[in-house]
Amino acid sequence: MVVTDTETTAAPITRDSESNGQKAQFPAKIKAVAGTDCYDLVETEIGGAFAYVSIGPDPQMILCDPETREHLQLPKGKYRFFFQARITKGRIYRPRLYLNMGEGFSEADDLCVFMRQVVPDVWCGDIYATRHIYTVRFDPSEAQVRFTLIRLAIEDWSPDHLTFGENFYKTLRASYRALPNFLIRRGPLAVAAELTARSLFGGTRKSVRDREIAQAIAEPQIEAPPNDARSADHNLEFRTEFYKEALSVSAGARDSNYAPLPIARTSVAEDNAHVLAFYLPQFHPFPENDEWWGRGFTEWTNVSKAVPQFKGHYQPRLPGELGFYDLRLSDVMARQFELARHFGVQGFCFHYYWFGGKRLLERPVETLLASKDESLNFPFCLCWANENWTRRWDGAEHEVLMKQDHSDEDHERVFDDLLRYFRDPRYIRIDGKPLVVVYRPLIVTNVEKMAEIWRRKAAEAGLPGIYLVATTAFGFSDPLSIGFDALVQFPPHAVSVPEITAEVELFNSDFQGCVYDYRETVDAYLEILDETLEREKKFAYFPGVMTAWDNVARKQSRGHVFHNASPREFHRWLSAANNFSRKYNDSAERLVFVNAWNEWGEGTYLEPDRKFGYAYLWAVAASRDLPLPHRKDLESIAANVARREPASDTALFTHIFYSDLIDELAEWVSTARRSRKLDVVVAMPETWSPKAAARLVELVDPTRLVIVKNCGRDVLPFLQSLRATKALNYKFGCKLHAKKSLHLASGGRWRRGLIEGLVSKEAVDSVFNAFENDPRVGLAAPRESFMSATEPSVIRDNRANMELLLERAGAADASFQDFVAGTMFWFRVAPLQEIAAMDMGEAAFGPELGAIDGTLAHAFERTFPTLLAIKGYTAFGYKNSGDAAAPY
Repeated sequence: MVVTDTETTAAPITRDSESNGQKAQFPAKIKAVAGTDCYDLVETEIGGAFAYVSIGPDPQMILCDPETREHLQLPKGKYRFFFQARITKGRIYRPRLYLNMGEGFSEADDLCVFMRQVVPDVWCGDIYATRHIYTVRFDPSEAQVRFTLIRLAIEDWSPDHLTFGENFYKTLRASYRALPNFLIRRGPLAVAAELTARSLFGGTRKSVRDREIAQAIAEPQIEAPPNDARSADHNLEFRTEFYKEALSVSAGARDSNYAPLPIARTSVAEDNAHVLAFYLPQFHPFPENDEWWGRGFTEWTNVSKAVPQFKGHYQPRLPGELGFYDLRLSDVMARQFELARHFGVQGFCFHYYWFGGKRLLERPVETLLASKDESLNFPFCLCWANENWTRRWDGAEHEVLMKQDHSDEDHERVFDDLLRYFRDPRYIRIDGKPLVVVYRPLIVTNVEKMAEIWRRKAAEAGLPGIYLVATTAFGFSDPLSIGFDALVQFPPHAVSVPEITAEVELFNSDFQGCVYDYRETVDAYLEILDETLEREKKFAYFPGVMTAWDNVARKQSRGHVFHNASPREFHRWLSAANNFSRKYNDSAERLVFVNAWNEWGEGTYLEPDRKFGYAYLWAVAASRDLPLPHRKDLESIAANVARREPASDTALFTHIFYSDLIDELAEWVSTARRSRKLDVVVAMPETWSPKAAARLVELVDPTRLVIVKNCGRDVLPFLQSLRATKALNYKFGCKLHAKKSLHLASGGRWRRGLIEGLVSKEAVDSVFNAFENDPRVGLAAPRESFMSATEPSVIRDNRANMELLLERAGAADASFQDFVAGTMFWFRVAPLQEIAAMDMGEAAFGPELGAIDGTLAHAFERTFPTLLAIKGYTAFGYKNSGDAAAPY
């Protein structure tokens, strides 16, 4: 299989062009390479072009010489690898190279090369071969993707290939970076180095960047029209799409990621990091804002006027259950605290505003301080937002509204004001010391003296000390150098990710802002955490996480947007931050900060909104390890149950999440057993108490108990139960679950209708008549419960996962069959056992984020009959007197 060895334009490579002997006109020292020995990656031919489809989580190919087909080998040296592709579906995500220097492939830093995107459709990566490389493996994406390959190439990037100026610049830059941290992070040397680089090497920087792009592309490409040159019809299409979306939102439509409010409150294991959220107390009118921006101005004024700047841009962001609240009402803060507790947020860090003795936005935190009401009993600390206030929101950066007055006298006065909060029993402390964050310590005149003054005054006040934390805003990284104790990340500060502005399709041709990929930002921050773990610890380092970032509400067409944010990506980031803090920090210092609870004007908030509902709060809950004090007791109960021998060739497989439904489940099991002798296999949460488990065993009399995590809804527990009972050789099964659809008002009635339609005598007789009369019947359910899998509302958010399941089953082109809404049905066990054997575990299903659609569990629901059809089985619908029709 030749991936490429010919290409002179952007057109995809075809077998005809290969046979014509065309040769790519690459720059000097660039060599075309090919791929072979593909894994999780299938080659297809579309219109004569080579296209590739990832069919698993780890698509990869081995690089080879296009003529000899021998594996590519590279002697010691430096190389640059180029990958150019036209994506037809999905995305290229985190492409990388693995280098075998004799010990095989590994994730070690010197053997794994992450590639970066230099222009749309082109990625490159630098290879530093300290030894001979025997094999190079290329993994084009970690995400599902289909692409047409344009070019694979590798270039010798040895020093003699660079100009004298480029070599001199790189040498000087490396020498500068080798200097001690305290010299290059602040002070005259840092300023002088930056000015020198700009004046002497600005052209060199640009030449290196231009060289990367020119060498990546090699020949003129077919370019897409610029964002501001769309045709009138194209712009009309965009606007029509946006208008329809706005209409659907106004009518109450919800995104597939929308998550309802859960019933159970989150419990957190003791060794988990404490999650604190920055809190903006701006959502109330006050005289200064009335004067500067107009009477009645609050942050909601900005939020409500935002409009989308490009296709897929999530604006405006509108609040959910809390509405456009006013923080003068203490009930609002009480509900915020209640929501935070419910999902495992353990404290707020209020932004504190002090300008030479003048306080602003103080009312909410003063209300908190004065109140002894139990509803406001919630841990908190303060972050001094010690910048000047300017008219940045309307572009007038030079006009100062409120000025800071940093002086020794002011340092004393600030502490005296803060002391009132420090004495509050709700205030967050580290080893008894009140924790206070300073946003930008380096702009404080003689900040070291401020730290000394605050520590002296803390001792005079009888405190055991004060715990000073600096943020990473504007690149700061050394708290010890200024007398502070710790550092907290403040995303999106202190990270560099490439812009993707050129890749989005603009609505606003005057957009002057920047667009970044949130997913790449998560990767960049996780790399920082990994690097920090490898360094010697000098101070506590608190990871920071943002739910998204989008300040278009404040800056309109000049905003910065971190696009492609999602609850799942946020969960990935927060989970890693939690794990980092547990590993790196002492037990008293295990903190993670979220930016933010309610920064609506900057598009980063945990509070529920109309699109995602409570999904980001679900992500917080899912990132925490649950306390499992009874896990061994549950395993002991399950082991005792497992001693029972099967008494039937038929089993009722059920998953019960809510223990208050045990009685209802027992009733349905009893009804089914009156119609047919059957065993019961129960999947039960690992969080249950032994008392609840014992009661379940007493009332249901199961043959097996399968203890499961809260993952994959009812589907993954079903698959796990099938795997766990394979040796019992059941022939027939019935899948039930104690379902509560929190987003559906009629969810309880639907559950009862579904189950009645399966376990009544009439239903059981119909099912087994079908099984006995036709061996091809693999699944049976009431006719009313069947839905078309190709209905737009059904397949829209599930198509990718449904197609993934078909690809895993080896039948990517199979037609989707009608499915059973609710995932409750009778079935033949043997073919379902085969489906359960597919490699689909907790990692594939992902965290439980409460989404109402679009998960892998939803895809399985819609695909079970199709997967059976692939194996030669049919689905049978029988008449039912109950109400099994889906309520959606």
